Amino acid sequence: MKINVMDTWAAITKDDTLRQNSTKPYEVEFTFSEGWEGYTKTAIFEAGPASVIVALTEDRCAVPTECLKHGSVKLQIGIYGVNGEERKGTIWCLASMIIPDATMNMGGSSPSPDDIYSEIMAAIGDLAAAGF
Repeated sequence: MKINVMDTWAAITKDDTLRQNSTKPYEVEFTFSEGWEGYTKTAIFEAGPASVIVALTEDRCAVPTECLKHGSVKLQIGIYGVNGEERKGTIWCLASMIIPDATMNMGGSSPSPDDIYSEIMAAIGDLAAAGF
């Protein structure tokens, strides 16, 4: 993933497919305008209820695994900088939605249509007794 940072805004120039509970490290590379020279830079990642602050090393960091614990939410990234008494921040930059983990559905395999029908009919009961 690559993000361009210009003054107080940030834009993703190369996105990545983020997967819930992935063990793959998702690297983020930031490119800063001259106005950020001399600043100590920190990225703020938010996804669902997770909010994690990560210090940048050589304008890079990885997406925190805590932010990948929730699927079907968008990852937001903000950047914050400090240079002595000066502080600077960006607006949120939206990455792609985190794709839900397919193994999280009831044991990992999908029930057959016949099983679903049987469960629905068992829950409804005898339709003849209800007058149908």
